Amino acid sequence: MIKKEIHLWDLNTSYIYIKLKDNFREEFFNKIRARFLTWKEAGKYFGIKRGDTLLARNWKNGDNCCPLNKIFEMTNFLKIDKKVIEKNIVEISFKKFLNKR
Repeated sequence: MIKKEIHLWDLNTSYIYIKLKDNFREEFFNKIRARFLTWKEAGKYFGIKRGDTLLARNWKNGDNCCPLNKIFEMTNFLKIDKKVIEKNIVEISFKKFLNKR
């Protein structure tokens, strides 16, 4: 049987990156920041090397897409339903070959 709907949680989260709607994105990352003393602490908790740069600037400001697996970790932490994230996406990208530093 062919699926008629595909949801975010049906995708391989290792390669999917998303960008969230402006107002929702700011509110989402502000909730993350409110749970930690610094962005660096939040980054450490979620396994992000440069929390002060990636979380605070690139993802919160919408400059770069966020890895879906990290967004799911954060939604679980904040106890936000994944359907809410799905409704607030403006861009989805697939990145297979990333140049790791």
